[in-house]
Amino acid sequence: MEIKKNASSPHIEGQVRTFVGGTFPLHEAAQAQEFSQKGHGRGRIVLHVA
Repeated sequence: MEIKKNASSPHIEGQVRTFVGGTFPLHEAAQAQEFSQKGHGRGRIVLHVA
């Protein structure tokens, strides 16, 4: 089994893009979950921890 040392990845090459649908502070995690379940957004939901 040969392992490629310089294997390319779509993420590394910038071909895959992620869309952020909403950002919530950690104390609003319940609202973020509700937002997700209602289907109000497209993309990822980010919980801001710091």
